[in-house]
Amino acid sequence: MKHSARFLSLLLLVSAGFVASNCGSDDGGGTSQQQTQFTKLQADWTVSSVSGTSGGPDWNSEFEGGVLSLAESQTFSENGEFTYTFSVPDGVVTSPWPAEGLWKFGSNAASNVTRLDSKLNGGVGAFADVPLTYKLENGDKTLTLEFNIPEGTSYSIGGKTASVTGNWTFTFTRP
Repeated sequence: MKHSARFLSLLLLVSAGFVASNCGSDDGGGTSQQQTQFTKLQADWTVSSVSGTSGGPDWNSEFEGGVLSLAESQTFSENGEFTYTFSVPDGVVTSPWPAEGLWKFGSNAASNVTRLDSKLNGGVGAFADVPLTYKLENGDKTLTLEFNIPEGTSYSIGGKTASVTGNWTFTFTRP
């Protein structure tokens, strides 16, 4: 009887150890940081303010009404690449955004994404990927993106090519 009581105590102790070691694990259906942020970012975002390279037009009025659509109708995949489109009002000639492309999460999914410009035009061209820092505020209804376009980069907008090098800050809102 003594031996079976000790055996049951040992079995209970080992079982408790297994249960405790599995607590907090994200292996079984938990939501990753990327998936959480993807859900927050997946939307149509309307431009509310823009600051960019000096010597340009009034960027706020230039991009008024612009819409950034992130991962519209896409399903999340860990470390995946997602689509975006950036539509601008008629008449915009200079933009630091290609009309469409791919993006992925950076090293910190809560604040970094990378625009995969190297994949534009099927990878043809001298475009470098663009790291962006983002911040969500106002109950995740305001998105601020900050990024730098390297020297020598230009995108074709409506058949015109314009240089867009320098630091940019775009603030977007969604309903």
